[in-house]
Amino acid sequence: MNIGFDAKRAFHNNAGLGNYSRLIIQSLISYYPEHHYHLFTPSATTKFPTDQKNLFVHSPASTFDKILSSIWRRKSIIHDLHKNHIDIYHGLSNELPMGINTHNIPSVVTIHDLIFEKYPEYYFGWDRKIYHAKSLQAARDANHIIAVSQQTKTDLIEHYQIKAEKISVVYSILNPIFFNKADEAQLTETRVNLNLPARFLLYVGTIEARKNLLTLVKALHILQEPSNLMLVVVGKPLAYKKKVVDYIEKNDLQHRVIFLEKITNEVLLKIYQLASAFIYPSFYEGFGMPVLEALACRVPVIASDIPVLREAGGNSAYYVDCSDEEQLASAITKILEDEKLRTEMSEKGFLHAALFRNTLIVQQLMAFYKQFVSSNH
Repeated sequence: MNIGFDAKRAFHNNAGLGNYSRLIIQSLISYYPEHHYHLFTPSATTKFPTDQKNLFVHSPASTFDKILSSIWRRKSIIHDLHKNHIDIYHGLSNELPMGINTHNIPSVVTIHDLIFEKYPEYYFGWDRKIYHAKSLQAARDANHIIAVSQQTKTDLIEHYQIKAEKISVVYSILNPIFFNKADEAQLTETRVNLNLPARFLLYVGTIEARKNLLTLVKALHILQEPSNLMLVVVGKPLAYKKKVVDYIEKNDLQHRVIFLEKITNEVLLKIYQLASAFIYPSFYEGFGMPVLEALACRVPVIASDIPVLREAGGNSAYYVDCSDEEQLASAITKILEDEKLRTEMSEKGFLHAALFRNTLIVQQLMAFYKQFVSSNH
């Protein structure tokens, strides 16, 4: 098969959609080398290795398409898909070229979340309208939709009235790096280099309102010293960070909270393994990959008691109402003081995370590709 991908994110996004795209494409190339993989991108970068024999990269050829690459990606690309005899095209990030459904090219689109529909207050008006238009068009035009969680499937049915049989849940791949166990020397080096404390709670994720870091900081405040417990926050700061910092300064918590950003996965896995517990207090997620990363690193996880995070964490995480800092503080105390429980959560978590290895996920995807190509001929 000639399998085409919208590879813009693979070449241009560092995290999130970029990681998803790179892991999907590379895993398919590795496990199914008999097929040809065509990556369509406005331009290639070093974020994805292109020197692989069954891999072909396509970018705009004409001056017009190079200048207006967004139009090429949304519409003109159809000509290039036909030219390269693409058997199936996969939009990896909520998008498909307009009109692909009228050009006899089977298509699949991955929809990651519809947060902009459920919580429009978190988005600028124009951004939300663009996300809405692109996602709705892709969902309607695709032969089939991949939802990264049951929550996203439910949202697609509710907000876009997509038939359930058109949507399959295929979870995101957990980056294999998080299954690696660092040795003591590596952990000590990381602790020293980043000046990490002996005991700390860990939060990983963008610092934005829906991820609810402030409630975690309030819970930390409840867990007063002399606990010597600190919080390490790893993630990209948005405007919401000011609200968090204001609370930290007002309550004299500066010496108990450490902010880190632009951390590589190689370093992040060591931070996970050094943490006493991982806390994910988000109000809403498309899936919640940091929960799985922490479980793979054998760290006890406390997460919001919402359906999508129960999908991510299974029966190995501890769930609480994370809108309530008292409940969260109580859960943290319980986990930290019960060594038997921590060990049990660590072991169960690692086994649960193994269900999200790349071999299982791309096996499902390849089955979909073959099914739709076969039914189109």
